[in-house]
Amino acid sequence: MTVALVSEWVRAQGVDFDERLPQIFGGLGIPLPTIIDHCGVLPIQRFGGDLFEIHDDGEPALVVAVSEHEHLVDLLALMGRKDWLLRAGGGVLLGYDEAIAHAFGLPLRIWRSPLSWLQSGGQGCCVIGSWEVARQHLPLGRTFVAEDVAHARVLDRRLSYRPSVVVERNANLAA
Repeated sequence: MTVALVSEWVRAQGVDFDERLPQIFGGLGIPLPTIIDHCGVLPIQRFGGDLFEIHDDGEPALVVAVSEHEHLVDLLALMGRKDWLLRAGGGVLLGYDEAIAHAFGLPLRIWRSPLSWLQSGGQGCCVIGSWEVARQHLPLGRTFVAEDVAHARVLDRRLSYRPSVVVERNANLAA
């Protein structure tokens, strides 16, 4: 799948900037250098729930490479301000390499959505996959920065490292 993803990413980056692109980029507040560094465009359609496939008759979408350890692992298609789709379904974090590189040191900003991450210029990270998997990649004892109080509550709940403790059905509960 990696070879196909690389081929698709190269195709996304090679799209001519035509009259359709202001529809995609207009009003999103993404800095031009971020668009140049992180984005491409592909015609896509939704496939299998939260995935997309490239389809020549599909809608043009802003596409972002999802990398881990500088290796392409997925593509993310931004569908408006809040919705996004993955190509392969294996992506966990936008900004993965930055999150890991800053394991010791400054607090790590976690963005609420891929659009927020892009608007920041691709700084920090954004969870785009399973929170359970994301917790395995984000270092313990780290300070995280949220977008606002409501987002901080969500991060606190989803990134808590409390162990799951259960009691066996036939356990002796008398102490």
